[in-house]
Formats: sequence, structure tokens, C-alpha cells
Amino acid sequence: MLRPYTAIFLFFFVGAKLASPLLIKKQHQLNNYENFDFIIVGAGSAGCVLAATLAEQGRRILILERGCPPEDYPDTIQADTWGKVFPTTALQIIPSAPQTHIDNRYVLLATGNVVGGGSSINSMVYARGPKPYYDWHEKGVWSSDRFWSIFDTLEKKLHPSLLAPNDLADCFIRAAAETGVADNLHATKDTYDGASYHLTSTWQGNRQSAYRVFLQPQLQQNNIVLLTQAHVQQILFDSQKNAYGVVFSHKQQRLHATIHATGEIILCAGALATPHLLMLSGIGPQEELNSFHIPIVHESPQVGQHLLDQPDCPIVYLSKKKLDKTASAIATCLYVKSSAEKKEADIQILLLPGYYNLEMLLIGLRGLPNVLIRTRFARCLTRTLLRLLNLLPPVKQLLRQSYTLLPCLMKPRSRGSLHLASARPEEDPVIDVNYLADPNDQQDLLQALQITRRLGEASAFKAWRRFEWMPRQAPLTPYLFKNIGTTYHYAGTCRLDDVVDEHLSVKGVGRLRVADASIIPQLPIVTPNALCMAIGYNAAKIILDSN
Repeated sequence: MLRPYTAIFLFFFVGAKLASPLLIKKQHQLNNYENFDFIIVGAGSAGCVLAATLAEQGRRILILERGCPPEDYPDTIQADTWGKVFPTTALQIIPSAPQTHIDNRYVLLATGNVVGGGSSINSMVYARGPKPYYDWHEKGVWSSDRFWSIFDTLEKKLHPSLLAPNDLADCFIRAAAETGVADNLHATKDTYDGASYHLTSTWQGNRQSAYRVFLQPQLQQNNIVLLTQAHVQQILFDSQKNAYGVVFSHKQQRLHATIHATGEIILCAGALATPHLLMLSGIGPQEELNSFHIPIVHESPQVGQHLLDQPDCPIVYLSKKKLDKTASAIATCLYVKSSAEKKEADIQILLLPGYYNLEMLLIGLRGLPNVLIRTRFARCLTRTLLRLLNLLPPVKQLLRQSYTLLPCLMKPRSRGSLHLASARPEEDPVIDVNYLADPNDQQDLLQALQITRRLGEASAFKAWRRFEWMPRQAPLTPYLFKNIGTTYHYAGTCRLDDVVDEHLSVKGVGRLRVADASIIPQLPIVTPNALCMAIGYNAAKIILDSN
């Protein structure tokens, strides 16, 4: 059955890269890639903040980013264009391993393939989450007090703000009150519950990405180099297990970059790419590295383990009237307990207004047969067919008269893993998100669907609701198995204290750190983009203090 909007949209994103590489060094060509203070692999939310903070102190930095520059996607800057336009090359798409607990379905996973990472293309939801969550270490560099101070610092530049109200979002708030949920989000330092308009990473109507706010201003200086479409394939180590450089591909060339004798390499490639790169470089489970004849630099069995995500499952409605074209995509949210026994909210419900292209409507569509998504060729073919469908007037009208209520399980118990598919850097890893492996997750998501359906049936939506398109009369358990999908909140694959120490140094080797979502021990009950930026900033402070 065709389903609403997460995966097929991703099919569109598997096309050939159209953007040209970007090299920024104050408009003059770089002659070599040698003797940097820091090489940062990945310019996502954490990497941009990390690089900018280090550069402010005059350090010489090379940033290697696999994706394209945000300037290639000017339509993503305005906040109200999300859901209406989307850059088709801005995501890196990877099918999951067959999911044992959801009828062996493949789930399409995606990460930002652009400078700024997810912050350059995401839905711009901004939230800290409850403060107690951040007590990773009761004291020291990973305490909740330190996190709160970092958020204060970042927000002076980010200026998180509310999006403009709209009629449909107002209905969402009233429906929450009608179903017994507080119509004012009770967000303190300690708890999150209720419904409200929420803060976004926007300012004066424009997206505040980590690139735009933090990194871009620093690129005018001579001490920082950003190289895009640069795919790092291996970390180089000397005989003492100290990292000294990286191998990367750029413009079909195989190049090297090195740090000086006291420099460091910092991995900010994200929770999927960072453990993959570590294993390709000889850091990971011994048996797995041996099976692919990768020389072992250091055995680290927890690399690639404990993969976290916050799965969702949509309920889609057709509307009686067209949605306002200026309505912001995700202006409101709701936090609620899946059952009375829960100590705190574990479900987030988002309202997604109508879409203006088939890609965005189908971003959560996951009910297609595996044969249509398993291979790159199949995804390209599916993308082409969907683009043709998008030209049909009835399809356009349908898109503009739909809205989705999206419940997300924010505290899942299931954990996934990431493994090598081969020793070739060009080949994607095998990623098992392991959805619903814990039976409690299935029960919680089924409860979330029932709560969401009650919300959607509230009289507050009467002026908008024509009928429930999905799941309609379908039994909820099979519907969940077909429609569960990713929120793109991958974390935990190089956990703090397991793979890295409290200073983010990779255990067992020298001059190598990790500073991205892969270090997160447990996701907060909110969208984690603010957390990723805080990790980047905290990493910079830790590094500067140690140097």
C-alpha cells in the first residue's frame, strides 16, 4: 500500500551529484594539504561548530566534507520553503539491512550530504530537552550544568525563534487540549509535556544552520580550508598508533592530507560514517576486521554497536481545503506519555502540513516492496516514475490538500548495529537499525498511533479533516510494520566511555578524536540537532584546554 512520506522521497535523493566541488581559502588555490593543526572529517552540525570555534583561536584547519556546499541549494535558506522544495542531492541514502521484526522490510536511511549536515536541510525544530538527561558525567566536561552553559552560548548566535502561527497549527493545539493534553508545552529544565508552538533554528524567517551561523563567517580567514565533495577513505597511523593523516578522494583523485607533529584528526562524520571510517582504518571488532583482511590498529569491539534512532509512523489525512502556501512545515509539536505507567513523556507528535511535490509527501512512504528500493538502480527508476507522477494535476491537488500527524518514539529500548560490507570505502556499511527488537517498542508505538488517531479525530480538526487516508481501516500492527521509519536521529555507535574517553580521544590510539552524534550514550526526548551543535562546541573547548 502506498504510504505517506519518508522513504520514497529519499528515492529522489539517489541521483547523480550535480553540484561542483567547493574549495574555500580566501579565493586562492591551496597548494598542498600538509601540516594542519587539525583535520576535521565532516562538516555537519557538530563539525561546523567545532571548526569555527577552533578557527577563532587562530588554529590552521582543514575540513573535508563529502557533501556539497549549501550555496548549491539556495531554496533551503527560507524557513517556509521546507516541505515545498528539497534539494535532491542533499542526502546520502543507505538502505538498512532487512529488519527481522518488521517482516524483513528494508528501511531507507539518510544523512545530510551537504555542508551543515542536517542543520542545512532539516525541519529546523530546536530543543534542548530535559536537563537531567545531560548528566552523562555528574561532574566535569559532560555534566548537565556544562551543557546548559554551552546552550546559552550557542543561542546568543542562533537566536532560536517561533515560526509564524497558522490556522492548521492552531487546530493542532486546540485538538491537544480537547484530548486532555496541556495546550501549553510545559518545558522546564526537568520535564517536557504538552503541546505548543516550538522553538526553531530560524531567525527573521531564515534557516540558522550550523554552517550559516558558525562556520561561514570564519571562512573569510586565512587559517581555515573547507573542501567539499571530499570523501575520506582511511585514517593513517604511524608505528606508535598516532594518527598523522587521512586518505581522501576528490575529483576522481586519491589524495592525502596530514597534520603536524602535535596536530589532531577529529571525526565529525556522523553516527553512520564515523564508525565505518574507524573500521576501514583498523579500529573496531577484531573478528570483523580480520574477515575483511583489514590490518588491526586497535581492537575496539564497541565500534558500530548501540545504534540509536527514534522511529516514527505517520497517520495521514486528506483536507477539505488547501493549506496556506506560507504555512511553515513543522511549527508545533506535542509530547505525551505512551501509557500512564511512564514516568515521563516518551512520544513526540508532529504536525506536517501539505506538500507541494511528490517527494515531500512521500518522504515517509515506506510500504513499497523491497525490490523497488534495495538497489541504486531500483531507487533511480522509482524516482523517475514519481517525478512523472508529480506532473499530473490530480496528484498536485492531492499533495496540497493533505496533512500528517507523525508520532515518534523518542525513548526506544531497541539498539541496532553497523558492520562492514567490504573493505572498499565506496561500499556502504551494513546498517541494522533493529526496529521493534524490544517488544515494548512495538507496544509503545501502537499506543502512540492510537493517541495520534484520537488527536486527529478531535473536533478541533473538523474544518480541515476530510477523512483519514492512512491507515483507515487497516489493522494497526501490520500498518506499523509497513510504515515504521526513521527520524534520521542516528547516534551511539562510538559511545562515550566505550570507544572514546571523556576528552573524546579514541581509546588505544593517539591524535584522534570523535565529536559527533556517535558519542551520544542516550538520545534526549527531543530532536537532537541542538545537542549535536553543543557536542561540537564542547569538543572545541576540551581540545583547546588540552593544548
